[in-house]
This record gives sequence, C-alpha cells and structure tokens, in this order.
Amino acid sequence: MTRKLFLAIVITIASTTFVLAQSDSSTHQQKTEQYVGVQANELIRQIFNFSNTNNTITNPYLLTYALYFKKLDFGIRTGLGYTYNSNTTNDGVTKTTSNLNDLSFRIGVERIFKLSRRFTSGVGIDGIIGINDDKTTTAVHSFDTTTTVTTSKSNTYGGGAMAWLRYNINKKISIGSEVNFYYTTATPEQTISVTTRNNNLPGRPIVTTTTTSDGDVQSDAHITIPAVIYLVVRF
Repeated sequence: MTRKLFLAIVITIASTTFVLAQSDSSTHQQKTEQYVGVQANELIRQIFNFSNTNNTITNPYLLTYALYFKKLDFGIRTGLGYTYNSNTTNDGVTKTTSNLNDLSFRIGVERIFKLSRRFTSGVGIDGIIGINDDKTTTAVHSFDTTTTVTTSKSNTYGGGAMAWLRYNINKKISIGSEVNFYYTTATPEQTISVTTRNNNLPGRPIVTTTTTSDGDVQSDAHITIPAVIYLVVRF
C-alpha cells in the first residue's frame, strides 16, 4: 500500500464519519456524541512539575477520535500517530543524514459502559496499519567519493482487542487510559544504493550499485499497558 493510497483511505474515512455525524445530529438531535482525545502525558508532567525523566511511550496513537451512537451504545473509533525525525552529522570527511518517518493508524468499533456519574469504560476491537519509511544517506569524501543510501521500509498490519477507563471531570472533559492486545505482521524491505565517483581516473567516472532485499515476515503479539494518559473532549 503506497503512502498516497493510505492517506486517501484516511481522508475518505474521516470525511464519511464527519458527514455521518453531521447528518445524524441534524436529523435525530443529539443521538450521537463525538470524542476527540490527545495524549497528555507531557502536559500533566509540566503542570504537576514531575521529574524530567522521559519514560518511553509505547502507544503510537497521539490523536484519537470516536463517533458514539447513544441509542445503540456503540461507537466507531480511530487513532492516528505520526513521527518524523531528521538528524545530520558531519566530521569533515563523512556526512550522515537520517530521516525517519513512522505513521500509525487504527480503526475499530467499541461498546461504552457508564459505570457511574464520574467513571466510563469501553471495550472494542481494532484493525491497525503501520507504515515505516526510513532513509539514511552517508557520503564519504576522500580520494574517491562514495555515497551510500539505505532505505528501510516496513508495512505492518494486524488488530486485536482493547479496553479503556476514563474519569469524567465534567460533562465535556474526561481523562483516562487504555490497554490493548494486538497481533501484528510486518513485511520489511531494504534497498542499498552505493554510488562511487573515482576522482583519480579521467572523467571521474561514476559507478552505482543497487541491491534490494526482502526481510523475513515478522509476527508479534503484544500487550500495551495503560501508560498513556488521554485528555478527551466530548462534543
């Protein structure tokens, strides 16, 4: 699945969900509720002046959205996360540039339970997609100039069960966390392109060699503990 196709699917799902929510709200008047959540770990750490120790967040979904049908006690949920990191080092001889692009998306269904006036929980099933596209370029300037471009790609598919618990601060704002169990399968691929310019030969000829290798299919089953705190706003 290419990145353009994936983004088209995301936009289509978001547009359909938005239209459905608008139509349902205008026709049936408050028969649906919308929930938008964002990871709030850093915000809470700053407000309460916790230590500067950065614990690794294993949940990749920075933003979440859910459309809840009140009459059915049923909801459609999505999650989206994107990580981009660029780093360059140069010692005068070797210059290395790394660009990391990681995109995570999930969509599923859930059932919501109102435990009390302050507490709400939910359980559901998700399907997930992950796209990793990392590129590292290393250029060595010496008698010969050698540039090595390593591109690593991996598409991850899977799904599983999830559950969450939230504390309702008021009618519009909640805070909570989730736990999930996902089974995923990844198909890695790596391409290495080496370009050498021989400065000692007439015309400074350039030779490029490219190799592509498919890695073994990787399957994984893992549980994500409730380490991420979501701040959720209801509309």
